[in-house]
Amino acid sequence: MIIIDNETTPVVFLTGGTQIGEFTGVDTLRLYVTSGISFLDPILIELGYVGTALSGTDYTGSVFFTILAGETGINIVLTGIDDLLAEGDETIIVGIVSVT
Repeated sequence: MIIIDNETTPVVFLTGGTQIGEFTGVDTLRLYVTSGISFLDPILIELGYVGTALSGTDYTGSVFFTILAGETGINIVLTGIDDLLAEGDETIIVGIVSVT
């Protein structure tokens, strides 16, 4: 006898804004992680950030997120930090590292 697994592996997508400002005060970029369908168990997501902007100096953002059971997505916020340096535009590349 073979028991066939009927749970689907979650597939998630990252969508949202494309720029964040480095202004006095706070400027935020909202991204949305969605699976498109709800699951019975939570979906754990790890994001990675690379680019010329430095985490903790130019922006802040969390790495680990959870889409709760029964939900289809979550909002993610990146916040720009005014580092008082005269510099050109910098990049942040956000990617999905793992989904479990």
